[in-house]
Amino acid sequence: GPKQVLAYLGRYTHRVALSNSRLVSMNENKVTFKLKNYRKDGKKELMVLPAYEFIRRFLLHVLPKGYRRIRMYGFLANRYKQKNLEKIRTYLQVPQVVVEKKKKASVAEVILHSTGVNILLCPKCKKVSLILIHQGGRGSG
Repeated sequence: GPKQVLAYLGRYTHRVALSNSRLVSMNENKVTFKLKNYRKDGKKELMVLPAYEFIRRFLLHVLPKGYRRIRMYGFLANRYKQKNLEKIRTYLQVPQVVVEKKKKASVAEVILHSTGVNILLCPKCKKVSLILIHQGGRGSG
């Protein structure tokens, strides 16, 4: 029901970067807190930081005034977002947004654009374009 939905969403929309229960100790110079080290399979550890560094890192998670932190859920969940947004646009009678996909540039095009060197030109005469006959890939011997 609505109460359960509100309770579920409230855990994500009103969450702070670090809860008080994770703070172990504080003094004038250092802050010690608990964390999960995801590089070590979520092993719980203690981290000690200088107070100024702790405050700097904590403030990175504070949103500017007027912004709200919310987790993407429901119709905006990544797995279903594209399909659901199309349905919503249809229901609201909003024209479909057509986004042209950019053609992926080849390596030769990227090098030409970034360095001005056309690697497809003959290295000797610099006039005739080289033609790729075979491109070896993984597993080709």
